[in-house]
This record gives sequence, structure tokens and C-alpha cells, in this order.
Amino acid sequence: MRDICNTRTVELILKTCANEATIIRLFYTAGVSYYSLKKYLFYLIEDHLISYQAVDGVYVLTYEGWKLLLMIDRVEQMVN
Repeated sequence: MRDICNTRTVELILKTCANEATIIRLFYTAGVSYYSLKKYLFYLIEDHLISYQAVDGVYVLTYEGWKLLLMIDRVEQMVN
């Protein structure tokens, strides 16, 4: 069950970053603690799924992040 929750959290973060998101917006959308959110963001940036634009203070989805989000959506469609 924990893996499903983690996948759902990653999906929520990616979807939120698709429209440029601040840390506050991500915090409220993801529904995890601030500490956990920072860990998620670190790993997503490290894997080049999102990037941080320091000038604007926002997180944005990268091309690789879009591809992963599309795969998640396809799997969800197949399951449902």
C-alpha cells in the first residue's frame, strides 16, 4: 500500500508542476509533510523529472517528467 501512496504523491507533484508550482502550492497539493515533500522534490530533480527555476521560485515539469506523467495516465486508464 505504501508504494501506491508514493506513486500517487509523485503523480500529484508532477501534475502540479505542469503549471509551474511554488513550494507552498506543492505542499498543499501533495498532502505530505514538508520534510517528505523536500525529499520527493530532491529525487524528482535528481532524476530530471522536474526542475527548479530560482528566478521565479517555481518548480516546472521537464520533458522526462511529461513522459512519466503520460505513462502513469496510460496505466491508470488500463486499470480502470
